[in-house]
Amino acid sequence: MTISTAQKNLRYKQNVRQKCMVCQDVNSKNAQHRGNVT
Repeated sequence: MTISTAQKNLRYKQNVRQKCMVCQDVNSKNAQHRGNVT
């Protein structure tokens, strides 16, 4: 995982957190899965 990807994931999680906690939970699982695959 590159630094830009990590920063992008941080921004993504912060944006999702502002939208809704349910979406945040789902997207965090997707982000973890995506991180493991990459």
